[in-house]
Amino acid sequence: MAAPIPSDKIDMEARRRATRILHERFMEIAEKIMRGEPPELKIPKRTLANVRFDPERGILVMGEGYITREFLNMAEARRFMQTLLMAAIIYQALVENEYPTIRDLYYRGKHTIVYRDLKGRLRQENTWDEQSESDAAIRDVEVFTGLLREDMLILSKEKGKVVGRMRIRSGDDVIDLSRLGHGAYAIESTPDLIEFVDVDAEFVLVVEKDAVFQQLHRVKFWDKYKAILVTGAGQPDRATRRFVRRLNEELGLPVYILTDSIPADELVILRDPSLGTVMGGVEDLLSTYFTGGEREWAVVEGLEVPALNPATGKITWSPVGYIYRHYIEDTILKMEIENRGTVRVTKAHSLFLYRNGRITVAPASSIKPGDLIVVASKLPPLGDLGVSLSRTLERIETNGDRYHLAFNNTLEAKALFNKLLSTGLHPTVDEGSGETLISLDHLPLQLSAAAGGSPVGSGVRLTPKTLVSGHRGWGDIEFARVLSVEEEDYQGYVYDFMVPEGNSFVGGYGIVYHNSDPYGFYIYSVYKVGSIQLSYESERLATPKARFLGVSMTDIFGGPGKKPWLSERERKNFIIRATDRDIKRARELLSYSWFQTKKWKRELKIFLKKKAKLEIEALASKGLKFLAFEYIPRKIETGDWIE
Repeated sequence: MAAPIPSDKIDMEARRRATRILHERFMEIAEKIMRGEPPELKIPKRTLANVRFDPERGILVMGEGYITREFLNMAEARRFMQTLLMAAIIYQALVENEYPTIRDLYYRGKHTIVYRDLKGRLRQENTWDEQSESDAAIRDVEVFTGLLREDMLILSKEKGKVVGRMRIRSGDDVIDLSRLGHGAYAIESTPDLIEFVDVDAEFVLVVEKDAVFQQLHRVKFWDKYKAILVTGAGQPDRATRRFVRRLNEELGLPVYILTDSIPADELVILRDPSLGTVMGGVEDLLSTYFTGGEREWAVVEGLEVPALNPATGKITWSPVGYIYRHYIEDTILKMEIENRGTVRVTKAHSLFLYRNGRITVAPASSIKPGDLIVVASKLPPLGDLGVSLSRTLERIETNGDRYHLAFNNTLEAKALFNKLLSTGLHPTVDEGSGETLISLDHLPLQLSAAAGGSPVGSGVRLTPKTLVSGHRGWGDIEFARVLSVEEEDYQGYVYDFMVPEGNSFVGGYGIVYHNSDPYGFYIYSVYKVGSIQLSYESERLATPKARFLGVSMTDIFGGPGKKPWLSERERKNFIIRATDRDIKRARELLSYSWFQTKKWKRELKIFLKKKAKLEIEALASKGLKFLAFEYIPRKIETGDWIE
């Protein structure tokens, strides 16, 4: 290999390149202003309609569509300002030899602008309120300049890990990836600054799940089979994907990937760049993004939902990756939640539960009366409380120091309930009396005005209830007991949100839903062709030559010229019945053009017919030696993978 370049020179070259490109691109705007022309930003659209699959390169790419952000357009001025502010902060960090994190950039740019309007009145406005806004500005800078955030030396939380027969240079240190004990090297967030010193490996094995990665590492699979072992710990981050691409592209190593709704009339909370914060039935708010097919998904630029971080208990605005909609004729579950009314979900849709002192995720079909589910005790600001109540608020009654609002429209009641949560109040709800009753200790003035003089009576039968003693939660969440679960027939569309940052979204009465878990084939797809929302990065992050080595349907049931790996008894022990979510994902994959090969169609069709799956942990439970020294090596040796 070529003589190593000192790390400071690598860093400085990256800084020089990034500052030059940033300066050139944004000077174009400055020159427009100096010519007396209205400044504008022409940015490629980051929407589903502007994403296409390039069969020649084997990756997802952005199309030719653009949006124009004009400074003199009131609807675009704020986003225009945010993008230029972010570019200026990044440029300053580059010239001052700093390594800001994404969170740093949020705080560096967060301040209040004070100005006078055309009538001379003093006004003020924040540059941005939530990190999701500054993150969107970073993506705008990326697509406008053609620089990834890694090129601009912006750091993010490390997620991926690697171990194997290889030495790398990171900073001023040479690290031997075969001498890390039981640990592994955390792939840094600027993977292009890593230098490959030498390598004694014949292939790269990417393992979806960290638990399997650790087991293979402990038995030194990478040493016995001259491999580099990588994990993205589930959905891979950008650094892991770029590192894998470099191993394939620069070292020529083959890469093998080892992997494993709510009804239309339910209420959701959305923040839309053109409409602001809105609440309502999911189909009323989102049906315009779909064309009418039985199964569709859509990416809507800028759309956000309140999402839960289970580690901190905080609920914040988070961007939506995509929305999935499909039509069903089936039974769904209706759950009565103490103090939270009813929630209706498909059997496979997951909720957050409080079990054994920790928060976990479980499909609705497994939830029983007595379980504690996670609900919001506080929501981000949702706007004015003065919603239109004249048609739906029948009366306001009192019982001691507690107010009770009677509604004849459940959707309106859910919207008001969520708005009350966003103001710091703690309402409860009861739907068991033929009408919806919201109870609270204090009646905001906006509600008194919005009620239009509704009579205040007394003697309402609802009595205040409390949460389960000792389970009040923390942060922005608390726990509410499931009182009953029953099935009801449903015919129509159901919706699901994919929220990458929070894997959750909040619905009516503050119920916290978990969104779809990534499907094994889909994670492989992200490594191979890139992601839909971030298609502008596919050219450098996707690895189109990656091969799928994960547990396939023909591994379980056999196929043409192939015997199954499991006996009939083992299939009974290890096979898991596929959920509605798994089936939904498989049908979605069948519509992707890069899953149209003969082998992929066969695997997916067997899955849809058998409606069964096998996780890689099941093979590990058959014996770690079987997985590490028989199953994986033989599949590689015999070419039993899918391109």
